[in-house]
Amino acid sequence: MKTDDTGKVTRWGFVDDWPMWDTWVYDAGGSFTDNVKHPTKWTLASDPDTLKGLQFRADLMNKYKVMLPPAGLAAMGGSGTSDMFVNGSTAMFLSGLWKTPQFRGIKDFKWDIAMLPKAPNGFRAFSTGGSGYGILKTSAHKKEAWELIKFISGEEGAKRLAATGLAQPALMSVSNSPLFLDGQDPQNKKMVLDAMKYVKYNPMCKNWFEVHDSIIGPELDKVWNGTETPAEALDKLKPALEQNPPDTAKP
Repeated sequence: MKTDDTGKVTRWGFVDDWPMWDTWVYDAGGSFTDNVKHPTKWTLASDPDTLKGLQFRADLMNKYKVMLPPAGLAAMGGSGTSDMFVNGSTAMFLSGLWKTPQFRGIKDFKWDIAMLPKAPNGFRAFSTGGSGYGILKTSAHKKEAWELIKFISGEEGAKRLAATGLAQPALMSVSNSPLFLDGQDPQNKKMVLDAMKYVKYNPMCKNWFEVHDSIIGPELDKVWNGTETPAEALDKLKPALEQNPPDTAKP
């Protein structure tokens, strides 16, 4: 972190694209449920490694003060954290490969990507996701839509996606080809292929986003703002999570 003569921060050490606290839970070896594919209970509030991950993120803001806290981000108005990386007001930025087209416009400094560091216990993991395509049952052009889906999910579509630098193609034959590993920035792009063995998926239950965004998120906001410790937040979350167990009922 850098400051000017008045003590005002001119460059933060680290920011994330949005509150990506899940990443630190996974990277510390923590968990959300007892079983990702067939969850029966939430383990977030009782997993000691989850606590370590949340404590690490909180310390970046409130103890070491190298990460922009939510209040600081709100004071910036409409400026996003990716803009901070582009203009050099943060040294590190956590997000996904989809930022590549934007960052290739950077002219003032060299940039690259790296894998998350291992936790002190040697563990390494991070959240992931993917893009899926579907057809509305109300679509008036199902046949044409199906042809489009076949194209963008097939080899030719994957090649065109790779050429944009926007995302990692699902077809490994394309991801390992010069179309994706094109020699442009980021130079360390092959890292995302190696990272696949460390990815973690969200719990497969219908109420995951409701619990994540409406129950867990607001309580952890107090942690990031420095008004509550991670341990206090998890203790408060225990009864709420017990009252809202993972919903795996079939439709």
